[in-house]
Amino acid sequence: MTDAVVVGSGPNGLAAALTLARAGLRVEVFEAHERIGGGLRTQALFDSEVLHDICAAVHPMAPVSPFMRSLGLEAHGVALLHSPAAYAHPLTGRPAALAWRDLDATCAELGGDGRRWRRLMLPLMERSADVVELMLSTQRTPPDPRALAVLATRLPAQALRVGGGLRTEAARALLTGVAAHGIGRLPSPASAAVALLLGHLAHTTGWPVPRGGSGAVAAVMAARIERLGGRIHTGVRVDSLRDLPTRRLTLLDVSPRELARIAPLPRRVPAGPVPLPVRPRCRQGRLPRRGSDPLGRPPRLPGGHGPPGRRPRHRTRTGPRRDRDGPGPADRAPVRHRGRPGRRGPGASRPGQETGVGLRPRPARRHP
Repeated sequence: MTDAVVVGSGPNGLAAALTLARAGLRVEVFEAHERIGGGLRTQALFDSEVLHDICAAVHPMAPVSPFMRSLGLEAHGVALLHSPAAYAHPLTGRPAALAWRDLDATCAELGGDGRRWRRLMLPLMERSADVVELMLSTQRTPPDPRALAVLATRLPAQALRVGGGLRTEAARALLTGVAAHGIGRLPSPASAAVALLLGHLAHTTGWPVPRGGSGAVAAVMAARIERLGGRIHTGVRVDSLRDLPTRRLTLLDVSPRELARIAPLPRRVPAGPVPLPVRPRCRQGRLPRRGSDPLGRPPRLPGGHGPPGRRPRHRTRTGPRRDRDGPGPADRAPVRHRGRPGRRGPGASRPGQETGVGLRPRPARRHP
């Protein structure tokens, strides 16, 4: 019996299979394409002598990632090639902005933002090993306080505004383009962390390109898996989990659409985007008088709350108080709200304000 089966030979699938094989498990990998690699595939598209990386081409994490360093790419003949310019960002009507591996050269081309770029990147470069270890750690050990301090003083500005405190178009483009590698909302804490991590690596270990393309990296992982006794099957399309051999563990490195096809979810779990219920318009935070809300809660709940339409009495430290805005979400809330005398909460409903069904604005209070 096979210990583990991995469906999909993308970088995550190969990494998972190699990790399990290193632990002594019998692993089998199934790939629908004729070539392994997924996002690491390299193919000749137009000319047999010219290879193209289908997805990933540049690997800034290869020199610093503990897993990537454990592969020993150089020992397998896969050299990491560097350019004097780590990356660039095109600009409209002017030359592209360049992030050179040399920090001084980059700052010199950024004009007025040169000093700001240096203040942003230099402390990260000085603590690069600690910063990388913190961001790639399993969070099971206390973080290095110095690396934590360096990130804590830079993340908020980048997470709250695109480009942080940079002012010139070139500098903002360089930083925002890197933040977009986070594949999420901009700005956000996650994108800011990606920008600081990859941005400072451009001036330290660089953004290398593997000789032979990204497919060479996938080939090294596949060779290590097979050397440890694992098996890789290409050109095998898995349509159902029942098609797989008997195993103790199943890992799926596939897209959400393929996951829904291979392993359908139970009927009680929607297998696609969940449509949001139509929200009736409510003035002053009042809920509809009939039926129940979209969460399926009944119109009245225990705990002293009367039927809809009556003003519930709320008791604060100074004595009984009444809602100023009349009946609202408070008469359906499962927990009584304790307000601050003489103050309106940040979520208090106001005349003319529309609130979503199921949300509970902070009830307003006033003293008699």
